[in-house]
This record gives sequence, C-alpha cells and structure tokens, in this order.
Amino acid sequence: RQAFIKMASAELGLDESVIKADVGKVLLELERRLHTALEANAAVAKAYEMSEAERGEALDVLRNPKLIERIVEDLGKLTVGETINKLTAYLAAISRKLEDPLAILVQSSSSAGKSSLVDAVLSLVPEEDLHSYSAITGQALFYAGETELRHKVLSVSEHEGARDAGYALTLLQSERGLRIASTGKDAVTGRMQAHEYVVQGPVA
Repeated sequence: RQAFIKMASAELGLDESVIKADVGKVLLELERRLHTALEANAAVAKAYEMSEAERGEALDVLRNPKLIERIVEDLGKLTVGETINKLTAYLAAISRKLEDPLAILVQSSSSAGKSSLVDAVLSLVPEEDLHSYSAITGQALFYAGETELRHKVLSVSEHEGARDAGYALTLLQSERGLRIASTGKDAVTGRMQAHEYVVQGPVA
C-alpha cells in the first residue's frame, strides 16, 4: 500500500498525505459496500428458508406414490405435448442437487416447440438456482464466482451460443469444476503476476 501511495504521489504530483487520505476514503467506501452486499446476500438466503409447515407439505408431496403423474400434470399446464421429453428435462433440472447431475441437449427441427419445452421446465427452477443465457463466450465460465454455479442449472439457448464454451462445459460435467491460471497486474506494484480462478461444480 505504501509503495502504491509513493507511486501515485509521484505520478500525480500530489503530497503523499493527500493520496493516503483519498485511498483511506476509497477503502472505507469499499468496506461499506461489501458489508451492504453481504447483508443483502444473507437476507436473500434467509428469505428462502422453508418453514416447518412448508417442509412438511413438501415432504408429503415427495412421498406421494403418484408424484410423477403430478409433475407431468403440472408441466402439461405450462406447455402441451412432449410428455416424456418434459419429464426428462425436469428430472435433469432437479438433479442439480446431486453430486453427479444430469446434462441434456434438446434437439428438434425449427419451430417444433423446443424453446417452449425448455422454458416450461426452467420456469419451475428457483431463480437463485438458475443461470440462463443466450450465449456464453469461451472464457466466461472460468471467471464465474467460486460457488456461483455449484448445484445450479446452467442453460444455453442454442448450440451455436455454447460452441465457444464447449471445453468449459465439458470440464464442468466431467471434472465437476474449473480451474484456470491467468496473468494480471498487481494493484500495488504494477507487475504482472499469476492469478488462480476456481469455479466449483457440479452443474446440471
């Protein structure tokens, strides 16, 4: 930090005390924003905690011997036809909680209802568990937050949109995570140094 202040002082032609005061203000503001973000995340996490009554109701549904029929019926209210495909896609989506989740590729001719099928299933995935994109660049997934994708559903609209990210998607399935080393400038010294980025899986 002191080296940065000296460098900034020389570069800007300002007294070191001025730089130090400004850097202190920036750090305080960053700490305030970080604290606010952490509180917001905690509030969101708390908001999705089930009550005992809700948990009991959910367990009753899961124990229903006609659970599959009920799922198919509910999916039928969202989109018509494709019963087997809808159920397969839904099972893949809920498999996100497993240590070895499923991955699917939906193929069909143009205007055959592929998007409506996928949209129907994804509408049943909680927002906090879903990452849905039109396309993904080759390096994007490597720079996701460390636990951002863990046990989540990752959906890409078209095969073309996922072409550049094919390698990363394959690793997420086979290795259950990503690890990349990249170079960047050190904020204090300005020198290039290696940074490691880790993204935990698994992902459905």
